Amino acid sequence: MSADLVVFDPAEAPRDGEAWREWYERINEDDHPEEGEFDRLSPALRSWYDAMTKDYPDFIRTDNDHPNGMDYSLMGSAIHCVMPRGPGDIGEADKLSNRLVKELGLGTYDVMSDDGREGRHIVFPDGPLPDVPKPPSFFSKLFGKGKG
Repeated sequence: MSADLVVFDPAEAPRDGEAWREWYERINEDDHPEEGEFDRLSPALRSWYDAMTKDYPDFIRTDNDHPNGMDYSLMGSAIHCVMPRGPGDIGEADKLSNRLVKELGLGTYDVMSDDGREGRHIVFPDGPLPDVPKPPSFFSKLFGKGKG
């Protein structure tokens, strides 16, 4: 079992949910050459990566079969990781990541549960982006409970 998580530098990211998702899509689609990839990370992102890889090694860059091995995609302003690939403990990896994010003043994005309508999946150091009101459902409109 695995889970996706994005850790990002809040100084580089827009503070609007729609703009943030467009920004992330753009940096995720950009070519990320391996040469100099660590130099493009902010000091806080590099510290997060270095601390995480002590217990959850980089599966791609170290080419090992550690049960806690994770895939890390380094994108300059963000790191997308799939935690852990093997039988490792996702809960412990998530706890470590959350502690480091708070200590280092980074933001997080929960890729796996974001439906694009609620901002709580994009969290800056000062808290989640506000929820965007959901459009009323077809049945809400049909039965007069929704406006629109």
